[in-house]
Amino acid sequence: MMFRDQVGVLAGWFKGWNECEQTVALLSLLKRVSRSQARFLQLCLEHSLADCTELHVLENEANSPEACPSVEGQGVHVTQAEKARDTCQSMRQLPSVTSKSG
Repeated sequence: MMFRDQVGVLAGWFKGWNECEQTVALLSLLKRVSRSQARFLQLCLEHSLADCTELHVLENEANSPEACPSVEGQGVHVTQAEKARDTCQSMRQLPSVTSKSG
């Protein structure tokens, strides 16, 4: 089977999964890439999302005090750094995979 055929099969599976399943599959694959591959993908994503107004609106809404009234006034404020730290901690709890360092 040619590489493009394999990619097509994978893309078909991916399309059939819900967002959570897609996210888990992507994270599993991303944990296997070298640092240079990861950096390239980071730059591609940043470029792709730079002008995504919808995403910026959703992030602002999600981070507004009105979005979480149960914690408003309780001194709860989650910074981007805290979110990143929590994400990294969650990623470390996923099963590890054998990968090449880049």
